[in-house]
Amino acid sequence: MTAGQLIGPPLGTYAASLFGYRAAFVAAFVIVSIFLIFCHHYVSDIPLQKKRSSPDAYYKKGLILGWALSLIATVQLTFLPAFFQGFWRVLI
Repeated sequence: MTAGQLIGPPLGTYAASLFGYRAAFVAAFVIVSIFLIFCHHYVSDIPLQKKRSSPDAYYKKGLILGWALSLIATVQLTFLPAFFQGFWRVLI
């Protein structure tokens, strides 16, 4: 989970309520365009590296478990708030 995923939705909601629904998307387009141009001009390419000869170097157990944990945490953080909102309505 990145800072953009945590900060973006509240800022987008605030911008949509303050300026309107369309203006929030126009503002997001402008911000993304500025960052895209900046990255295109100032971020250098990473040089190519030689491939490793060991076939098991890519699939280590810890790497796969870390990826799965990150995926599960992202899904839970994304969908649980919506689930609990409906869940509490049924209970109350």
